[in-house]
Amino acid sequence: MQNCRILLPNPEIEKYIKLNYFEKFPKRYLKKNEICFPCNDRILIVIKGKIKIVTYKNDKEITLYYLNKNNIAFCSEENIIKAKEESELYFIPIKECINYIDNINLYNLILKEITDKIKIERDLIHDLAFTTCSQRAINFLTTTAEKIGKKTAKGIEVKLNCSIDEFANFLGTTRQTLSTFINMLIKKNLLEKDHKTFIIKDIEGLKNFKF
Repeated sequence: MQNCRILLPNPEIEKYIKLNYFEKFPKRYLKKNEICFPCNDRILIVIKGKIKIVTYKNDKEITLYYLNKNNIAFCSEENIIKAKEESELYFIPIKECINYIDNINLYNLILKEITDKIKIERDLIHDLAFTTCSQRAINFLTTTAEKIGKKTAKGIEVKLNCSIDEFANFLGTTRQTLSTFINMLIKKNLLEKDHKTFIIKDIEGLKNFKF
């Protein structure tokens, strides 16, 4: 299974936040829809709220992932940080992170989190280069369903909490192309859509869908 780009809260990170391991670093506060730009390589740790990290390729916005409370990400000058709601975070220059964090378990945890994000971005680059928009949509929906989906009588419910434009940005495609494909899946009775919620009625059928 591919890495899911909508990240779940990490209880291990929460433990270190409560123990004040990061209090030596200043906090950053973002209002809903506020944007900030890293001026150098940084570690981002979300204390509360929801953050979207995007990048631009060939003048096209591509969403890398959504961060929730207690998520970690590595950010560079190529990224843009957008608050989906009022958020509080640590935005630590990577050199300071290396110099001041002396707990080996925390250090290894941060290293693992960053490594996982690198894998996510590697998978994304591969998908953009070698898979179609339709296959990227299927991969994204099925991976997200297996990671954060909720089983219901109709199927697996996936709440993306993003518009169709933002969903298209996740896939590196256009709203029109994505909407056309989603409507095809609905007609094939593989999917239902209600505003920002998808219900995957047959996840194996969706994985094996040929188009």
